[in-house]
Amino acid sequence: MEVTLEGTPTANAGLDYARKLCGYRFLQETLSNAARHSGSNAASVHVEHLPEALSVAVCDTGRGFEPATAQRLRQDGGQGFLGLTDRAESLGGTIEIESAPGLGARITLTLPSEETSS
Repeated sequence: MEVTLEGTPTANAGLDYARKLCGYRFLQETLSNAARHSGSNAASVHVEHLPEALSVAVCDTGRGFEPATAQRLRQDGGQGFLGLTDRAESLGGTIEIESAPGLGARITLTLPSEETSS
């Protein structure tokens, strides 16, 4: 899968280790899902660093899915987006899923900067 990067990540971005790890795991899971399930051969990563938060979105133009279905435990015991959502929320962040069958997907992680999360 070809992946393009839009935006420039800031070296430290005001994020502690837990937030950096959350961002890494988010990219790992969403890009893996896009490669395995989207049916597309390309994805894009959009990074926006604001003083109060970091936003990272993974987008594809693949087959898409029903977001409500992705928010449940799977039959094989996998957590899917639940694990990502739990991790983000434990750090004051959010996961937003925008998708529909046939319309691709955009999954966005927003994490508050360390200084603004208290």
